[in-house]
Amino acid sequence: MRDAQRCLDTDIMLWRPRFQRWAKARKTVVGYGAAAKATVWLNAIGVGPQWMDYVVDETPEKNGLYIPGTGIRILRPEVLGVFPPDVIIILAHNYADEIRAKLEPHPPGTELWSSMHHSRLS
Repeated sequence: MRDAQRCLDTDIMLWRPRFQRWAKARKTVVGYGAAAKATVWLNAIGVGPQWMDYVVDETPEKNGLYIPGTGIRILRPEVLGVFPPDVIIILAHNYADEIRAKLEPHPPGTELWSSMHHSRLS
């Protein structure tokens, strides 16, 4: 239990300031992958629409719904091509390689992050 709490504390310590900086800079921040792990992670850190504009997911049944407990809307991935975000956070980290391949090439200047790792991917 202590290890899980330590991991959560680390995520909060590292991610909240990032989200705050991005919000202050008025960056468009989106998540990729509306999996259960995304719901847990976003709620644990306290991320809502104040810090994340939307989440994209390929599952048609999720389109137009919201990430439970966050108020963040789920949209189809095609929206990324219409409204390129400043930051994309891969929330379904077990599919990170597949998601990265789908995002290549991503728009110049778009930052790519993984919720599982505490470093920028590109």
